[in-house]
Amino acid sequence: MSKEDKVILVVRKTQFGSCKANYYVEKWATSLDEASRYQVSLETLNDDKENVSYHLFNGFGVLHTDAKFVATKPKEESEEENGISF
Repeated sequence: MSKEDKVILVVRKTQFGSCKANYYVEKWATSLDEASRYQVSLETLNDDKENVSYHLFNGFGVLHTDAKFVATKPKEESEEENGISF
Protein backbone atom coordinates (compact mmCIF):
# COMPACT_ATOMS: atom_id res chain seq x y z
CA MET A 1 0.00 0.00 0.00
CA SER A 2 1.26 3.46 -0.82
CA LYS A 3 1.10 6.41 1.57
CA GLU A 4 -1.82 7.87 -0.41
CA ASP A 5 -3.87 4.74 0.35
CA LYS A 6 -3.53 5.34 4.09
CA VAL A 7 -4.88 8.90 4.15
CA ILE A 8 -7.84 9.51 6.45
CA LEU A 9 -9.87 12.68 6.01
CA VAL A 10 -11.54 14.63 8.81
CA VAL A 11 -14.60 16.11 7.12
CA ARG A 12 -16.85 18.88 8.43
CA LYS A 13 -20.51 18.36 7.58
CA THR A 14 -22.73 21.45 7.80
CA GLN A 15 -26.48 21.15 7.39
CA PHE A 16 -29.10 23.72 8.29
CA GLY A 17 -32.60 22.29 8.62
CA SER A 18 -33.68 20.33 5.58
CA CYS A 19 -31.21 22.03 3.22
CA LYS A 20 -28.62 20.00 1.35
CA ALA A 21 -25.55 19.16 3.44
CA ASN A 22 -22.22 20.84 2.72
CA TYR A 23 -18.95 18.90 3.19
CA TYR A 24 -15.45 20.35 3.66
CA VAL A 25 -12.15 18.58 4.34
CA GLU A 26 -10.78 20.13 7.54
CA LYS A 27 -7.71 17.93 8.05
CA TRP A 28 -6.06 14.79 6.75
CA ALA A 29 -3.93 12.25 8.59
CA THR A 30 -1.96 9.10 7.87
CA SER A 31 -3.16 7.17 10.93
CA LEU A 32 -6.48 6.57 12.62
CA ASP A 33 -5.04 7.79 15.93
CA GLU A 34 -3.97 11.13 14.47
CA ALA A 35 -7.27 11.57 12.60
CA SER A 36 -9.25 10.73 15.74
CA ARG A 37 -7.33 13.34 17.73
CA TYR A 38 -8.13 15.97 15.09
CA GLN A 39 -11.80 14.95 15.13
CA VAL A 40 -12.04 15.09 18.94
CA SER A 41 -10.36 18.51 19.03
CA LEU A 42 -12.68 19.93 16.37
CA GLU A 43 -15.77 18.48 18.09
CA THR A 44 -14.62 19.97 21.40
CA LEU A 45 -14.29 23.42 19.83
CA ASN A 46 -17.57 23.08 17.91
CA ASP A 47 -20.11 25.61 19.24
CA ASP A 48 -22.81 24.71 16.69
CA LYS A 49 -23.34 20.99 17.32
CA GLU A 50 -26.89 21.17 15.96
CA ASN A 51 -25.73 22.08 12.45
CA VAL A 52 -22.04 21.09 12.29
CA SER A 53 -20.46 17.67 12.80
CA TYR A 54 -17.13 16.02 11.99
CA HIS A 55 -16.62 12.60 10.37
CA LEU A 56 -13.70 10.39 9.38
CA PHE A 57 -13.42 9.08 5.82
CA ASN A 58 -10.89 6.76 4.21
CA GLY A 59 -10.73 5.49 0.63
CA PHE A 60 -13.71 3.20 1.27
CA GLY A 61 -16.09 5.67 2.90
CA VAL A 62 -17.06 6.69 6.44
CA LEU A 63 -15.07 5.24 9.31
CA HIS A 64 -17.08 4.31 12.37
CA THR A 65 -15.00 4.12 15.50
CA ASP A 66 -16.47 2.48 18.58
CA ALA A 67 -13.98 4.14 20.89
CA LYS A 68 -15.04 7.35 22.55
CA PHE A 69 -12.25 9.86 23.04
CA VAL A 70 -12.62 12.34 25.86
CA ALA A 71 -10.44 15.37 26.33
CA THR A 72 -9.33 15.51 29.95
CA LYS A 73 -6.99 17.69 31.91
CA PRO A 74 -3.77 15.83 32.81
CA LYS A 75 -3.51 14.82 36.44
CA GLU A 76 -1.10 16.99 38.36
CA GLU A 77 1.44 15.06 40.38
CA SER A 78 1.31 15.64 44.09
CA GLU A 79 4.42 16.21 46.15
CA GLU A 80 4.03 12.76 47.71
CA GLU A 81 3.94 11.06 44.29
CA ASN A 82 7.20 12.80 43.39
CA GLY A 83 8.87 11.48 46.52
CA ILE A 84 9.05 14.92 48.07
CA SER A 85 8.09 15.21 51.71
CA PHE A 86 8.46 17.95 54.25
